[in-house]
Amino acid sequence: MVYCTPWEPGYDTKKIVAKKMACWVDLLGVDPMMDRLGRDMMESLGPVIQMAGVTQSEDGKFANVRGCVLLDMTKPLPTILRLRMNQVSKKVKIKYDQLPDACFSCQERGHIARYCTKATVTSWNLVVNLLTD
Repeated sequence: MVYCTPWEPGYDTKKIVAKKMACWVDLLGVDPMMDRLGRDMMESLGPVIQMAGVTQSEDGKFANVRGCVLLDMTKPLPTILRLRMNQVSKKVKIKYDQLPDACFSCQERGHIARYCTKATVTSWNLVVNLLTD
C-alpha cells in the first residue's frame, strides 16, 4: 500500500492511518441470475474503481464477481452480503485481497488481537472465546 502525505519536520510515520484503501474484492457464490447486479453489489461496499468481471462455476450453479473497490477503513468490513430478490434472501461471501490484519480488540489495522499491546484481559478473553467456539 502506498500512502502519500505532505512531509513536516518531526513527522511520525507510526501515526499514519489510511482512511480509504483500494482493494480487490471477490463476491463468492452469487446466483447466476444475479450476476448482472455485480456492480451494484460492489457499490454497497464502496465506490467501484474497476470491475474485473464474472466467472461461472463449472456446473453453472454459481458465479464469482470481482472488482476493485475504494473501502472505508474506518468502518468494519462485512464478510457476508445479504441479497434479496423476489422475496428470496441469499448470502454471498466477501473475500478481500491482501488487506492488512485487523485487530478486533483495539480496532486498529496491522496486527491481530493475539499480539495487541493495547488489549485488556477482558477483551482478549472475548476474542479467544469467539475464535475457539
